[in-house]
Parts: sequence; C-alpha cells; structure tokens
Amino acid sequence: MLAQVNDLYKYDAADDYDGDTDYVVTKRTIRQIVQTPYYAKFYLSAHRLSAYVYYPRDYSAYITTKPTDPVTGKPLVYHVHHKDRCRSNNCPENLEIVPKQTNDTARSTSRPVIYRGVRYDTIKDYSEATDAGNYKNLQQALTGLEAGNDAIYNGRRYTLAGGIIKAVDADTPTITYNGNVYTTLKNFADAHKLAYKSIHNALSKARKEGKDTVAYKQYTFYLDNDGNIMAVSK
Repeated sequence: MLAQVNDLYKYDAADDYDGDTDYVVTKRTIRQIVQTPYYAKFYLSAHRLSAYVYYPRDYSAYITTKPTDPVTGKPLVYHVHHKDRCRSNNCPENLEIVPKQTNDTARSTSRPVIYRGVRYDTIKDYSEATDAGNYKNLQQALTGLEAGNDAIYNGRRYTLAGGIIKAVDADTPTITYNGNVYTTLKNFADAHKLAYKSIHNALSKARKEGKDTVAYKQYTFYLDNDGNIMAVSK
C-alpha cells in the first residue's frame, strides 16, 4: 500500500504538503496512515503489566505520566517492586510502586547484610566495608542462598532469614601457623610483615581456579573445600 501511495504522489511538488486545503490535508493523512506499521517488536514486562492491572491509578500517576520533583523540576522515577523479593510472584499483595532508589536498594540482588551487629543496605556495601572478598564472587556464592541453607565464602558463614543475610566468621580459626592462631588474613600478614593485598589477591585467584594450595614468597597456604585457610607452612 505504501508503495502504491508513493508511486501515486512521486510527481508531486514538496510544497503540495505545506498547505491546509482539503486536498493537501487528505494526502498528508493518507501518507501517515500507510506509513503506520501493522506491528512492531515490544517488550512486555509481567510485573509492570500486573501492576497496571491491579493499581491503574497509581501506575498512571507515578509511571505513565512521569511526574517531576516540584522543587528541582527533575523527573521522578518509580519502579514496580516485589515485596517478598520473588520476581515471579506478581500477585496484587506482593506488588507496590516505589521510587527507583527504594527498589534498587531492596531488590533481591541487593539484600541487606548484618555483620558483627552492623547492618549494610546492600551486599556491595557490606563487601567493600568489611573486606568480605571480591564482590562479584561473593554475589555468585550467595546466589542460591535460601532459608535453611548456609553458604560459606572467604572464611565467613552466611544465612538468610526474613530477606536479610546474616554473616558470621567461620567457627574455625582462619589461619594456624607455628602454633599461633590468627583470626584474619590481615592479622597474619601484619604479624609477618607481608603485603596483605598481594596475599589476598593470590588467594582470591586460587579460590576462583579451584586450587587447594597457594604459594606466596616462602609461605604455602592450604585451603579446604570451601576456600578457607586451614594452615600455613614455611
């Protein structure tokens, strides 16, 4: 149809479309109609569709109309949030429309973590503040964490309850060397005047490669199946 219309008007002058006569308006309308695609690819988000069906007024007010901050004039972004952090649960009781930052903080990949009495809003915040290990590796280790099942990574044990991760130091000492017990790798490195960051990186690489021994200078570190340091020899 578009080809036929283009052929019909291919000899028309460009200014034929600039007027407001019935003839010109009709031609412009026909051109617009035939250029409209019959279909197009689109992405259908199940949780957004569900929220639109369950809460049409809120969806229209906060997402469709894209409101702006009355003070700054900047756009306010809202997302559909799963209350129980289960992305496949799109029942009405589990969905709410919240500011983007609230959703980012609460989503399942950013669960809060409690370690030594301190709460961290996200796994990344916890990882950076407590030397818990490589963030991406830690996140991968906690991917399948469920209530009732523990996970151990880099000498710490993780449990999940009520959507919050609790991290505790492993029950066994981190390092035993020459009859001395060191509760952290940094304590061992400082005591023997070694570069903590270099040892940390070497151990992280070994854990990633599945090795059970790591040589650093004159020391050899022995790892268990969970990547924890069992002992050190020289």
